[in-house]
Amino acid sequence: MKNGISEKLKIGGISIGSWLNLGSPLAAEVMASVGFDWLAVDGEHSPVDMGQIAGMFRAIEARGATPIVRIWDHHPETIGRVLDAGAFGIVAPHVS
Repeated sequence: MKNGISEKLKIGGISIGSWLNLGSPLAAEVMASVGFDWLAVDGEHSPVDMGQIAGMFRAIEARGATPIVRIWDHHPETIGRVLDAGAFGIVAPHVS
C-alpha cells in the first residue's frame, strides 16, 4: 500500500486534502475524483458508522486519494478498527 501523503512530503512537496462530513461513499468518490491527495472522514462530528466509514475509504482509495479519519474517542479498539477498515492515518480529537 502506498501512502501518497508520505511520498509527497518526503520529497519536499505539499499534500492537499479536504474533509468529508457526509456519510456518503458517493460524496467521497466525487471529492476524491477532484484530485485531492487525501480526504479525512469526520467520524467525530458526522453521523457515520463503521460500515459507512469503510465504504468511504474504499471509494477514496479507488480514485487514488489517501483516506484518513478523525476518530471519535481515544480508545485503542477504535484506532484498531478504523485502521483495519482502511485508514492510512488518524486525527485524534481533544489532544492537549
